[in-house]
Amino acid sequence: VKDCVKKGANVNCRLDEKGFTPLMLASEGGWANVVRYLVDCTDVDLEAVDSGGFNATDIAAMSGYLSWEEKGLNADVADIVNYLKDKGLEYTWRGAIIGGDIDRINEFLENGQDIEERTGYFCEGNYQFTGFEMAVKFGRYAVARYLMCLGAVIPRDICEMQMPFENDIRGYT
Repeated sequence: VKDCVKKGANVNCRLDEKGFTPLMLASEGGWANVVRYLVDCTDVDLEAVDSGGFNATDIAAMSGYLSWEEKGLNADVADIVNYLKDKGLEYTWRGAIIGGDIDRINEFLENGQDIEERTGYFCEGNYQFTGFEMAVKFGRYAVARYLMCLGAVIPRDICEMQMPFENDIRGYT
């Protein structure tokens, strides 16, 4: 990464169909040293969002790079979310749900966030999740329950959790 930056690589370029930047890819992969280098030593745009509306903090939360206290699945690898928060990058609506940040969820709702807004990637079958569905998908059942108490509706979608049309079920004995 250092060599690419020295040769003039654009650290804010879009690299895939989701619109990930190098910072987002490093956050998704758990490469804390690359995240630290990009944030500290380059002019990376921390506020960049991908085609689904997720920023680097949201993507790190999706991949479980949170602290143990926040129940991060990959907390033993890296705590990228809190590093990015310390550098000034906050969760979006989607990331607050995925990361289980109740204070941030309340802040969004107090400022007019639609609790039933659907968000997601168009390149994944154009299926978009509500906040409740995102909380369930990423294992934040307490957040899902909280959203229900605030009036969120459980959608009756055909493929709520992006199940494939065909799958093989195998049993091993």
